[in-house]
Amino acid sequence: MSTRIESAGTAPGERRLNGPQTTGRDYRNLSEPTYRKTTDEDVDVRLRDGARLFVDVHRPDDQGRFPALVAASPYPRQIQNLGAPLGFIESGASDFFVPRGYVHVIANLRSTGGSDGTFGFFDGQERRDMYDLVVSPVSSSGVCVLKAVLGLPVGVRSG
Repeated sequence: MSTRIESAGTAPGERRLNGPQTTGRDYRNLSEPTYRKTTDEDVDVRLRDGARLFVDVHRPDDQGRFPALVAASPYPRQIQNLGAPLGFIESGASDFFVPRGYVHVIANLRSTGGSDGTFGFFDGQERRDMYDLVVSPVSSSGVCVLKAVLGLPVGVRSG
C-alpha cells in the first residue's frame, strides 16, 4: 500500500500549478513526487559582518543529500504558508520542488522579514550576503548553509 505524497503538479490529486507557473507551458514527463516535506522555520544565518538573515528551509523528510534551490527576497518568506495564490509567490512552489527531491531555502534580505541590517536594492552588500548564505561557512553553527541543507556532517566546513 502506498501513501500519497502531498505535492503540486499536473497529475490528478496534486495541487494544480497556476498563474505564471503555467502560462505558456506544457508540462510533460514530470518526475514523481516521492518525499514528504518538512520545514525548519526562522533559521538564523549569521553573515560575515555579524548580521542575521532569517531563512526557512523546506526539505525532504529523509536522510541523504539533495540539491538546493535558494531564493532570497524582501517579501516575507512566511507568505509561502498564508494561502496566497501560489502563482504569485516569487520564490516558487515548495510543494512542487521538495516532494521531487529538492531542498528549498527561502531567505529574507536585510531589514526584511525579521532579518537584521539595512535593505539595499541589488547592491554590493546583497551580493555578499548571498555568497555568505550559499557558500561561506558563516551560519550560526559555523557551517556553510548549502552544505548543511544538503546533509553533510556539521563538522564539514567550506574551503
